[in-house]
Amino acid sequence: ITGGTRNDSFGDGYFYEIFSASGTMTATGPVTIDLLVCGGGGSSGKPYAISGGNNATCGGGGGGGWTGIAGLTVAAGDFNVTIGAGGAVPPAENGVGAVGGDTSVPILLQDGTTVLFGAGGGGIGGRGVNHIDAGGAGRIAPNVNNSITYSNVVGSGGGGGGGGVWTT
Repeated sequence: ITGGTRNDSFGDGYFYEIFSASGTMTATGPVTIDLLVCGGGGSSGKPYAISGGNNATCGGGGGGGWTGIAGLTVAAGDFNVTIGAGGAVPPAENGVGAVGGDTSVPILLQDGTTVLFGAGGGGIGGRGVNHIDAGGAGRIAPNVNNSITYSNVVGSGGGGGGGGVWTT
């Protein structure tokens, strides 16, 4: 497998091909791999700067989902890797956070079946103060990669974000 950043310095006999940005994963022949796919985490909102003893806290963003498969036999080919970014923190006070992006890669297995492996992004953290929002739900596992919809999907959704808090 090539296309990411290779790391084999852990001393455990594995070669790690790490994709931190979207790109192309290439398998040069039938190869058995262990695969870990992680979605981007959601962000929290941005609290007000408050004086007078009151306190507003935004809930934390939810963690991205993950999918792990060991002993996967991959056929030769080029596969589109889509990496989901973490949710951006809002620039303005009392702003709403953003969900994390979905991560996915369709892989042709040695038996001729194409499977989309994916992980949904995490949900937003809720705001405090006037809004006291609940955290947002995580995204479901994706079934689309590079504008192609897949029926064979293995994946998990992202975690929900924490709720906001307002205390006096």
